[in-house]
Amino acid sequence: MAQVKEHITYFLKISASAAFTFVKINLLGFVSTLAVLIIGGILILLSNNNAHAGHVGGEAFLIVLFVQRPLGCILWLLLLSSPYLFFFLGNKYVVSKIINRIISDKAENYLYPLLDTVLQKFKEHQPELIKKGADNSLMKLKLIQEAKNNVKNKWIRRIIVFGVKKMQLDDIDFTQENVSFSDIIKTKIINTLNNISAPNKNIFWIIIGVQWLILLIIWLIPY
Repeated sequence: MAQVKEHITYFLKISASAAFTFVKINLLGFVSTLAVLIIGGILILLSNNNAHAGHVGGEAFLIVLFVQRPLGCILWLLLLSSPYLFFFLGNKYVVSKIINRIISDKAENYLYPLLDTVLQKFKEHQPELIKKGADNSLMKLKLIQEAKNNVKNKWIRRIIVFGVKKMQLDDIDFTQENVSFSDIIKTKIINTLNNISAPNKNIFWIIIGVQWLILLIIWLIPY
């Protein structure tokens, strides 16, 4: 009972940490994006030299604005894609962070037993694939399906699926009698996961830096 409680507490803490990190990254990106969009928009509007801009319709005004500041308008529009970039990279960062943490903290207690279960189920359900040395892509798909069917914990499931997708099997001939399928696959997945480098937040600071560099270009270059 105590072990189950520890298991639940650990993964609740992991999930909370992941959610907090994801929100923090996207909030930082949102604030930076909003700031550069507002300031950039004001700079472009103030640079409009058309004295009759106030007497034309909205669409005509935007066309005039684009003709006068094509580079600035294009760069400003590019800034609109920033939130999607923060969302995508933020999700990737969080997953990598969780993978590294579980592998370093609890791999033997949580990851390895479930990985053994997945491999055992695969051997039971797909014996012919192993005997015939089926295509590696098909073998990976079946392993991923077994992980999805037999691993209830979403983080462990994502880790196993990630390891299966990234591992290389081209150097293994499973038709040889002395080849242990479970041992090889388990070793391959573990080695693949251990080789994952710790995630780095620098990419988000680079994106923010690029945002403000674009704003500087909009300010300094009147095109």
